[in-house]
Amino acid sequence: MENKVYICAAIILIICFLGVIFYTYFEIYPTKERIYPSKEANNNKYLAAERWMKETGYNVKVIKNINKINIAEAAEKVVIIDFWFFGENEIKEIIEWVKSGHYLVVLDDFLIEDPEISEFFKEQGLIMEEKFINQIRLIEIKIGEGAITAADMPYFMQNENISEIKNAELTWMLTGARTDSNNRGILFIRHSIWNTSKSFFGAIMERGNLTPVIISALLLILIGFWTVIPGFGLVIHDKQRNSRPIKDRFTAEIRFLKKYKALDYYLDKKENGYSYRELINQYRRKLNGNAEN
Repeated sequence: MENKVYICAAIILIICFLGVIFYTYFEIYPTKERIYPSKEANNNKYLAAERWMKETGYNVKVIKNINKINIAEAAEKVVIIDFWFFGENEIKEIIEWVKSGHYLVVLDDFLIEDPEISEFFKEQGLIMEEKFINQIRLIEIKIGEGAITAADMPYFMQNENISEIKNAELTWMLTGARTDSNNRGILFIRHSIWNTSKSFFGAIMERGNLTPVIISALLLILIGFWTVIPGFGLVIHDKQRNSRPIKDRFTAEIRFLKKYKALDYYLDKKENGYSYRELINQYRRKLNGNAEN
């Protein structure tokens, strides 16, 4: 019993001693690590706005390909696009959609700066109201129960700026504040340049992947050599082999002809037959003009 008490006391003392050392010589302090934007964030400059609205309870939908049909048939209360290229007939259909109580947010200054578009809206009896919010120029065209709003410098909704309070407030005012309990839908229609996909090589060579790629390539080369060399050996030139002596070649040829009874076509056949040495001599006379005694 006493031994257990001593052991327990020794363990407690050791733990206390280690605690004093850590408390005295070690210091805990926070560190900062820079995290670069993901591939998705680089391809979509409004990704932060989309996620923020989803997390705050709005029904956010994202589709590709900006066209008149995707806007005029959208069931969402607010539609956001960043490219304006519509003709007069297409604009008329968009106006009818907005008139029913929808809002179109255009993050493109072309709608503001093009005088022909401004003149067309005036011909339709619509007024383009200009106002500034947080030093950002907005042009709003009220149509029935809805409106078309164009931003001159739409950087406020982009990933790197939406975290500022004034930019977040303006983003909410143009999107979430315009929805209601019956329709909390917000639709982002992406332009093709938002979704420029990288090639396979480009994805591999993204920031942070270069070192693993180099190490993997070196390992692949080493494994390839380790696998191939034992099976096939080192690549060396074969030594040239010397041909057999001429005497052995003649002997082999004579035996072959004798085996298949073809000597009669090359030698002078005798009535009483011929000896093996005589056959060789005759064969040599035919080829070389000499013979052994």
